[in-house]
Amino acid sequence: MNRTKLGVVLTAVLLAALISCGRTQQVDEVIATATVSSSDLDSVVDVPTTIPETSTPIPSSTPTATLTATPEPTHTATLMPTVTILPTETATPLPTLPPLPTIPPDQRGEKYDELMTTNNGCQLPCWWGLEMGSSTINEVIQLYSQFDPFITIQEYPEGLTIVTVLFVDAEIEDGVQTRHVFIISNGILIEAEIEAQFYTNLNPLTLMEKFGQPAEVWLWTIPEPFEGILPASFHFYFPEQGILSVYREGAGNVEENVEVCFGGDGGKILLLWNPDIWDPDGTKNFTERVNLASSAIRLQGDRPISQVSNWDEKALYTNLLDPNSTECLLTPSNLWQSP
Repeated sequence: MNRTKLGVVLTAVLLAALISCGRTQQVDEVIATATVSSSDLDSVVDVPTTIPETSTPIPSSTPTATLTATPEPTHTATLMPTVTILPTETATPLPTLPPLPTIPPDQRGEKYDELMTTNNGCQLPCWWGLEMGSSTINEVIQLYSQFDPFITIQEYPEGLTIVTVLFVDAEIEDGVQTRHVFIISNGILIEAEIEAQFYTNLNPLTLMEKFGQPAEVWLWTIPEPFEGILPASFHFYFPEQGILSVYREGAGNVEENVEVCFGGDGGKILLLWNPDIWDPDGTKNFTERVNLASSAIRLQGDRPISQVSNWDEKALYTNLLDPNSTECLLTPSNLWQSP
């Protein structure tokens, strides 16, 4: 099956995310969704209770929703799943998991902050204790339903499922909508896309302290401020760990250049995957990885920093981890286009 048949694009407005410092996010309608909350957990954890075999004939490529609850069009997104599919030898039903107690509304923000800060004691690309390549769809739903969020489940051919969790509680992120998306293959979690907008422990500087120099760093910016904002967006790529950090910083104009001085508190999205599943032979490259992700992560005019700035990956790594460094990244303004 080709990638196009699996592709369903996540319409997060990248430019707005890059240019606007505001926290409000707007998303498009999903193609076939079902929205549930933890009050519907009994029905959610049973979906799917059977892993479809990839050899089962698919009469139509149109995805079908697994639930029939009233959709929330303003809280969902169109997504592009990757083509990494786990082999299925048997169609063993996944065990139904009992619901966990719903966290009281006045405690959800604190619990969410704890999980975002500690990652539930596991190291990326593990997320909140969910392991890429072994955790199940029911474990994802059981964990997140404690927060009583909006959950949508979308099923596609070849055993592919997308679970989107949207937090809208006023106690979480000061009321800003936050999205966590999980790619499921034959009932098993293989990828996650996490909005980590306000957590400095998940920024690229912290990732480099833990995992070393990124293999590649790509940059996108504009030549001058647009509506008072001059954004700079970076892709930090850690292929051996299965981590990609999309990171946004504010920039400024210095003579004929755009200057970026990293403060470490910019907005960020994490893409997490199991490298042994995504690229077992080590033959896939950065652009393949990025362009099969959602629209909020895909390349749109980005270029390697070594080609468009005064830093390469080594210089960036050295300068950002040196507490005494006062250097900033410079890129010629004439290399970039206005929006």
